[in-house]
Amino acid sequence: MWSISGSFKYFQNSIDNMKPSQLSHYTRKCYRDGCKGTITVTKHLGRHIFIEINMKTSAKTEEIKCKIQDLPDTILVENHRFRLVAAIAFISSDVGCMGHYKSYVRRATGFWEVHDDLCRKINRTSEKTEITPHILFFIKKKQNIKYTFMEIHILFYKPII
Repeated sequence: MWSISGSFKYFQNSIDNMKPSQLSHYTRKCYRDGCKGTITVTKHLGRHIFIEINMKTSAKTEEIKCKIQDLPDTILVENHRFRLVAAIAFISSDVGCMGHYKSYVRRATGFWEVHDDLCRKINRTSEKTEITPHILFFIKKKQNIKYTFMEIHILFYKPII
């Protein structure tokens, strides 16, 4: 098993150089009764981004590990900042081709947990934990808006008149 650090140095560059998908904006035939025209379909970036990672050696024989702290903390897509909130990691087996997946989740407080269906409880883990990431989960960051307790109370419990 290989272990690398700083492996995501050019991750943001790869995102910046992606070509917009033809599926994000296209024109198609209108399927409504009596409609003989076309419609334009435009898809907008949502709140979540899931990125599949294939970390193998160039010979594709061994998987590469990295530390959680080496994963990109945030990414910028279409002028929106997304924060890393979870990673699905694969644990290969020494016997046969079977393996196991674990979820590493970052809580709002910043600490990481490991969720493993083979364990009875959720455990805290360190950013120095080595994993073989297969999927990274990002959530769009909200604007830096600060609310006081009173404002939150009004937002969620405003009486109906």
